[in-house]
Amino acid sequence: MWNCLNVYKLLLFLLEIDHLYKINPAKRNNLELVEADLSNRGSWETAMKGVEYIIHTASPFPQTIPKNEYNLKLPAVQGTEAIFEATLKHGVKKIVMASSIASVFTGNTHKNFFTSNDWSNLAQSPPYEKSKTLAKKKAWDIYEKNKSKIKMTIILPARLYSSKILFNQQIKINTNIMNQLQYISLNLKGPSFHSNDCVSSDFVLKVMKNDLPGIPKVSFATIDVRDCALTHFSPLDQEKLELTNGKRYLLTEGTYWMYDLIQILKEEFTQKKYKFPSFTVEIKGLLNLAGCMDKQVEIIKLQRRIIYDNTPTMDNMNIRFRHHRSTILEFAYDLISKGCIPNKLPKEAQISAEIIKS
Repeated sequence: MWNCLNVYKLLLFLLEIDHLYKINPAKRNNLELVEADLSNRGSWETAMKGVEYIIHTASPFPQTIPKNEYNLKLPAVQGTEAIFEATLKHGVKKIVMASSIASVFTGNTHKNFFTSNDWSNLAQSPPYEKSKTLAKKKAWDIYEKNKSKIKMTIILPARLYSSKILFNQQIKINTNIMNQLQYISLNLKGPSFHSNDCVSSDFVLKVMKNDLPGIPKVSFATIDVRDCALTHFSPLDQEKLELTNGKRYLLTEGTYWMYDLIQILKEEFTQKKYKFPSFTVEIKGLLNLAGCMDKQVEIIKLQRRIIYDNTPTMDNMNIRFRHHRSTILEFAYDLISKGCIPNKLPKEAQISAEIIKS
């Protein structure tokens, strides 16, 4: 019975990860996937053996407000502790931790300009933002006590958008771990590698389906997911190991009003028979009626345009962010191609990067 049960669990795990191998079948033999759980410290023992560098991206993101915020806080904080415990035990050289821009500005209503030195106000933070902030404060505390043993970089992405278009960006990694593999080829499909809806697609889906009764005065900080991926690897470059060590980096191309983002879609798709909202509405009524954004978002933070200092990110990581117009149009075409949005495009219209002019 024990053997049968474990074979069954192994088969379930293989089924769960099969779609990851299909992202780039040619690289399957170079990729090893192991099972680990943020709430299970022991699961990281096997995962960390022989590892020199870690990119930690996992943290639960809710579609709705959880009834108990500890369902978010515990795995985020305990997961951070478990990973650091294993990294220190196995002599990992550096860890890159993905957090969220939400851990910077949330609850701070007295200003509209933020740098990577800012932290959210925990007393005024909803559950998700609170979990992100607590997890990264825990990471920072552990790092400060062990900075002679391990290096760390924290990246803080804004709202992610991307397309399915293959992105064959060659990233040169001159670290010891990559002596024989000088280049990593990222073939990133988006928005989520499959046709299922995701949190980041919610805004574009509702706009393209004309499901919004009007346009609220809200703003979004955005970043292309491909740029976000690059910043995960950049701190592992030999030349940037020390430069980016012990620092936090804001990942955003800019902050834009929803009206302006909708205008980009409107200009591109109106002649293709898509309809869009054209008048403004009060934010509170719209959130209750359409549920167009995460329910836990603070009304006050949405109704102001927050600016983030991304200069250190561009300088230290040598990156120039993709323009938001190109990103949001590619994203919309991608959702159409996957059947998430009704396809009203004429036959001669090609869903490809070439038809999108930056």
